[in-house]
Amino acid sequence: MSAAVKKLKSNSGATLMMALLFFAICAVTGSMILLSATATAGRLSVMRDTDQNYYAVRSATKFVEKQLNKKEYIEAEEKVRKHVEMVPITDPVTGNVSYKTKTTYIYTPPVFYKVEVDDSGQKNTSSALPEISSPNSGMILYMLMNENISNYDKKKKYNDSHEDKKYPYVFYDPWFKGSENEKIEYYPLPRNITISENTEGELSVNMDAKMDSTGVLTLKFINSEDGEKKDNKYSIELKMQCNEEPKYSKESEAGDLVEKKTYIFTFETKSLEKR
Repeated sequence: MSAAVKKLKSNSGATLMMALLFFAICAVTGSMILLSATATAGRLSVMRDTDQNYYAVRSATKFVEKQLNKKEYIEAEEKVRKHVEMVPITDPVTGNVSYKTKTTYIYTPPVFYKVEVDDSGQKNTSSALPEISSPNSGMILYMLMNENISNYDKKKKYNDSHEDKKYPYVFYDPWFKGSENEKIEYYPLPRNITISENTEGELSVNMDAKMDSTGVLTLKFINSEDGEKKDNKYSIELKMQCNEEPKYSKESEAGDLVEKKTYIFTFETKSLEKR
């Protein structure tokens, strides 16, 4: 014991070396603790950005799904009016007048309406929607009108090439062109959705859309390439079936028989998958 005390009180270099060794050990240990804390903070920051990217994509997906599933939809109505009249025919020899039945068919191509249903089940139908030429004016309506997947263009141009003496059988053509074996897909322009954040401003999400000729709408949501957060990209794909649900009716208007066909375009979720 006395030897240890003497060693500690000694002025020789051995005690100084031991003190320096202890100091080095403490310094290394402290550096390791600081390094570990810094790395943990960095991982937490990355996890936070990752969570923001994921929830931005998921929020955009659920928002659009809710909008398409809510009590609001598009209707399209087309008509065939059957007009019958007695046309007088005068005999050039006798001057006698006889009458001949003349039947004409007046076809009205589909007209679109927006329908909203309130909580009581009451329907509120808008005035006729204008035809659009850009997906930015209404992506769903733009795709429903597209000639690659629907018969709308064929119906719209029917009167340009047919006489009104024949029944317009285009009236009975379905809305969507294809079958499961002959699907045609159409891509309009991609769109951008902005998700608001309370602390980080805004997060941008890109949405690509396509619809095939059986009425399946596929929406793909992915983090935008803009901004500083270019890592940890997430993608979610939402598939929804567009049901046309045609309804037929007949009624009399001003003595004419009018056939109506109303399409009710509603969407039903088929799948929602992370890509």
